[in-house]
Amino acid sequence: MQARRWIVLTLSLVLFLCGHVMAAAGLPHPCDVNGDNEINLLDLVAISVHMGTMAPSGTPEDTNQDGQINLFDLVYVAIHFETQAAVTHSAGAPVVKIAPWCSQFDTPGNDHYALNEEYVCFEHVGGDPVNMTGWHVKDAQDHTYTFPPFTLALGAHVRLHTGAGTDTSTDLYWGLDRAVWQNLWYGGDSVFLYDDAWVPKDQYTYVP
Repeated sequence: MQARRWIVLTLSLVLFLCGHVMAAAGLPHPCDVNGDNEINLLDLVAISVHMGTMAPSGTPEDTNQDGQINLFDLVYVAIHFETQAAVTHSAGAPVVKIAPWCSQFDTPGNDHYALNEEYVCFEHVGGDPVNMTGWHVKDAQDHTYTFPPFTLALGAHVRLHTGAGTDTSTDLYWGLDRAVWQNLWYGGDSVFLYDDAWVPKDQYTYVP
């Protein structure tokens, strides 16, 4: 009983501190792990429901890729945004980041047979709605995707699936016939995000 109480108190403290960090930065809260635009008990549940459970490589909730889903994944999210989403932009300038917490680079089974289960996620963490038309995504092998006409609202995120499909406001499709993201046992891969003028906006590398 005491252990459960300690877990809840610790998670609550992490969310509280994370909320204050992001509020001071004038940015939305990345600790909103379930995407409901609030930091509350549901976010604690999203992490603690899997507290300490083993996770296969590439599991989106295992944000720090330590093979477990636990408190450290929530801490990782807070640290990632505190260090990478520092306020270096004007108040109205959009900030789009790669979101490892909702990405899946390694699908269960053979990646080539589950192309739309392989995806990378981008989220709008600050500023005005951003027109991402013509923006680019690349991997370490220079496979390149260019965004179609698309606008990402503040606080929203979009998943870019490797396979084919119909684009929506939440899901885009690369249209490839083979997996693009290198699995962890091949040494991992890197995601690079550029705007329409090829100005770097963010990058993320996942490694074993």
